[in-house]
Amino acid sequence: MDRREVTVNIESSHGGFVIEGMVPALSASQAIEDNTLVRWWPDTDAELSGFFASGGSQWGPFAITARLSDDDPGDPDGRWEDIVEVSVTAMGEMSLNEVVEGYVASLQVPSGTYRMRLAARGRTEGYERSTSFPDEDEPEDWEALEHFLVEVWPAAATPAVILRQDSRHARELLDPPEPVRPSEHEPGLQAARALVRDLRRQPGSRPIPGDVGDISLDLDLPGTPTTLFNRLRYTFAWPPCRGVSGSGDRVGRPAYYDATLPELEGAYDSVGHIVTTLLELHGPRHLVMAWNWVPEVDASPSRPYPLDQRPRLLTEDSVVTMTITASAAPGDAPRCAVHLQHRGVPTVWRTDLAALWTWHMTIQSER
Repeated sequence: MDRREVTVNIESSHGGFVIEGMVPALSASQAIEDNTLVRWWPDTDAELSGFFASGGSQWGPFAITARLSDDDPGDPDGRWEDIVEVSVTAMGEMSLNEVVEGYVASLQVPSGTYRMRLAARGRTEGYERSTSFPDEDEPEDWEALEHFLVEVWPAAATPAVILRQDSRHARELLDPPEPVRPSEHEPGLQAARALVRDLRRQPGSRPIPGDVGDISLDLDLPGTPTTLFNRLRYTFAWPPCRGVSGSGDRVGRPAYYDATLPELEGAYDSVGHIVTTLLELHGPRHLVMAWNWVPEVDASPSRPYPLDQRPRLLTEDSVVTMTITASAAPGDAPRCAVHLQHRGVPTVWRTDLAALWTWHMTIQSER
């Protein structure tokens, strides 16, 4: 059997990678139901150009082999945990892309109709490592745990099929376990609801005048300074968030976090975005970031309104300073004193934001 292939590693902050140049051979409205591995790309009203492959880790790296065969390669071997097949129309070249940066590698695939099989293993391990926030200075933390095989061969178009979803990561996405919620959950949830009422001017809302004040918090949390620094640097006082755009880990680059409604269940809806920008990053003990709120606006694919052009709630960005200091006695389990100061927040929000920061940092420290 004649085979051509390319192998690459892709790092990303978007939880997967993109396969372009291969579009659905059947109707794009035919969703690949109940699978956790692949979806059409882009996930908007724009014309489809390929597929998004979902990893377990938010950042990767993802070790990917793309292979073109002249015939059906046969049943996949037992190493692969999650496998989906879909019929595609090739446009002449299949490219493996990072979500934002784009092209990484490609494989020539003559125009025609093909069967594409995407197989993955290691997504559970990748997810667990990413949620433990490893020390990025250690080389082994960036060895690829997640492996993907993209196989393509000529075949008539047939409906998509899920061959396996055996990884624990896939099972828990399909049937999520009941979350373990800390004692800080309920006060934080009530605080989030209060901010939603204010932003939407619902009954019981409070006016948000221009006067601002400060928040000061001191928490004692489990973990070493390095572990906590790598977890808490991604907090922004809104645990219900379900999505982010931009870069939350680079100095000077803004990140926009979806201010998803705080019920944690039900329809995806939001009251705008929290925007943060790292100003100083001195791991593992100190960071400073700007914090603001971008209220929801009337925007749609036909009436785009880029996030960086939308008005912000605060005239000047508020500033968050976080300091982490080891606090455990010698021989005891590691713990740290975490001091957070949030300067320049709406006075009417001080108590609620304190509850939200406490909730978010507690969740992150216990992941």
